[in-house]
Amino acid sequence: MRKGFPDLHYDIKDLIITSDRIVARTIVRGTHVGHLWGMQPTRKKFEVSQINIEYIKNGKISEHWRVTDEHALLNQLWFQ
Repeated sequence: MRKGFPDLHYDIKDLIITSDRIVARTIVRGTHVGHLWGMQPTRKKFEVSQINIEYIKNGKISEHWRVTDEHALLNQLWFQ
């Protein structure tokens, strides 16, 4: 991801922390200036929402789940 979007930035909008999990709702932004997924750089900027869920066991991340609005990402980079 950093090769495709060297300016990749995450803004945390909500953060929920319990004894065994962390949930973060973020807005992800960047500019497509490097090769990514076999695609040539478009030099377009994007902004999408993302949810990350981390399960914690013995003080370490034991599971990681992420949902990214990839439809919006593709629309902003290649289909506009």
